[in-house]
Amino acid sequence: TIAGFLLLHLHALSLTLPLAILFRVRLFILTHDMAHGAFFPSRRANIWAANVIMPMASYTPASFWRKTHGYHHMFANVLDRDDTPWTTSRYLAAPKQARLFYRVLNHPVAMLSGLVPATVYFIIQQFSPTNHLWEIALEMLVLAFHYHRGSLAFEFASATGGALIGMLLFNVQHSFHGVHRARGESWDNVTNAIFGSSLLVLPWWLAWFTAGLEYHHVHHLNPRVPCYRLQECHEAAKDTLFKHVRRVPWWEMATVLPYSLWDEARGRMVRPNEVV
Repeated sequence: TIAGFLLLHLHALSLTLPLAILFRVRLFILTHDMAHGAFFPSRRANIWAANVIMPMASYTPASFWRKTHGYHHMFANVLDRDDTPWTTSRYLAAPKQARLFYRVLNHPVAMLSGLVPATVYFIIQQFSPTNHLWEIALEMLVLAFHYHRGSLAFEFASATGGALIGMLLFNVQHSFHGVHRARGESWDNVTNAIFGSSLLVLPWWLAWFTAGLEYHHVHHLNPRVPCYRLQECHEAAKDTLFKHVRRVPWWEMATVLPYSLWDEARGRMVRPNEVV
């Protein structure tokens, strides 16, 4: 994976950009596992590999990722938190300017154009107080290398494309038709893993690049299961524990984007223009 990533980005040919983006996605998913302490048997190897590869390959400081992603695993689909998708009641109670900002931020055009992914990865992540100076230095080293070689535009395009796919994957894993969300004591990790996380159905050639992350329900049930064992775990319980996990076709990554609000009364996602 690393060899393919380096080869594609060192040559920086426009025709290979889609493949470079997919290799970046796969490499990020592997480092995501390292940040969980799941990829290597050695805890130290996971820490060091994530610390070095994550900022250099995806412009994501590992310290930032560990903290924010840890919160995600503790509170995914919990409606009481401010950082979850808004409910319709919260949307209606918000000031007009806040509603407009929420609609713009969650509009499919803002996501698919790369505007939101680029803003998150190149701006928001870079100014977190959890970041270490050496993590930012590693990112700057990569950018300086591409600037010197004249491949900076290719690098930005690849990184933005990778961020876009990553955010689409992240979104559809918990924002799909039929997802379960709850408040307070009504929420528990097992129910969230089975009914609040999806099984993304991908063609075999694309599944190699997602490195097993399509079995997201297994990952949320136990984040210490490495990505290369997720399918095996799913197959072992597909007719029992995972019988009712929602299977989501890959194209829903784009089609679910307009559904950015949660209607508690109806127990489903809705579009902002459905809210009166």
